[in-house]
Amino acid sequence: MEIEISLSRLLLVIALILVVLAGVIGYRVSPFVGGRPVLLDRQNYAIKQYLDRAGAWAEAMETAGSTLRDLIPPAEEGGEERGEAYPTPIARPGDLYGRARTAREAQEALLTVKREVEQTAVPETMVGLHGLVINAVDAHLALGQAVLDLIGAPGGEPAARAAAQRAQEALGVLQEALAQQEALLQNE
Repeated sequence: MEIEISLSRLLLVIALILVVLAGVIGYRVSPFVGGRPVLLDRQNYAIKQYLDRAGAWAEAMETAGSTLRDLIPPAEEGGEERGEAYPTPIARPGDLYGRARTAREAQEALLTVKREVEQTAVPETMVGLHGLVINAVDAHLALGQAVLDLIGAPGGEPAARAAAQRAQEALGVLQEALAQQEALLQNE
């Protein structure tokens, strides 16, 4: 018993298999916005990639900033609130080496983010957002330096707290802008 398949039917089956395979591959590699796959042109794909990277940078800054803020003692512990010209150095949890290592690691993570930000190609329409990213990174780097200075020379708590406030505000502005961009993508 021989089964004969005509060439036209064989080609039809192969074509159907290729179409289904292309559809599955296309679905798997398509970016998703609002829970559904979206077909993006080259420029829109670059915008989507940039927004994803900016979100990752914001998360890295949030983590490093939190680590650095934890190294700043609470305001009521220093002598500056009591009107002393030179605050009394206070004992802080953890040893000097551990605190310095923690601050350096956070600072190195921020420097890595800064390098990535500087080396990333920015889509034309994302230049404004990129400025917010740079402001947030620079503010966090200043926080890192203020914390390192504080660890090395107690008494710089007010400067470190001010740097922490600036870094948190810059990150908040960036996160708000990213949330607005994400909302715009969801509405498309």
